Amino acid sequence: MSSSYFSMDDLSAVLGEQLDKGGRVRLTVSGMSMYPLLRDGIDSVVLEKSASYKKGDIPLYIRSDGSYILHRIVGEQNGTYTLCGDNQLYKEEGVSRGRFIAKVVGFYRRSRYVPTGALWYRFYSFLWVDCFRLRPFFARIINVIRKIKHRR
Repeated sequence: MSSSYFSMDDLSAVLGEQLDKGGRVRLTVSGMSMYPLLRDGIDSVVLEKSASYKKGDIPLYIRSDGSYILHRIVGEQNGTYTLCGDNQLYKEEGVSRGRFIAKVVGFYRRSRYVPTGALWYRFYSFLWVDCFRLRPFFARIINVIRKIKHRR
């Protein structure tokens, strides 16, 4: 089976049409900003249009430069959102709801589907959002675990 890769600009019309019909869309992630939850080129997300967004949700949104981004909501104030990738230490503030296209409702780790309502996912999300200052510590632990795995 062959794979084809398209840019988000190429897919945006199809994506919007599918989501507007109430459907779900599955996309393979690229980039490391949501690591360790989502791994570049390995994991995929399931997106669905949503009327509401809250702290901990992961929206697909468009930045002012036109890039499509998946980052977690870490705060909301005065109708705008603060977002941050799980593998990042800086926050993007002032993102309006109008930039959101859809929300991650689940993801695939290889072939295993994990809904965002799963207990371990909710615990992970709590750690990553509410313990933001501890991210460097958690990142070091994850890197040590990765190095140990690669040695085997």
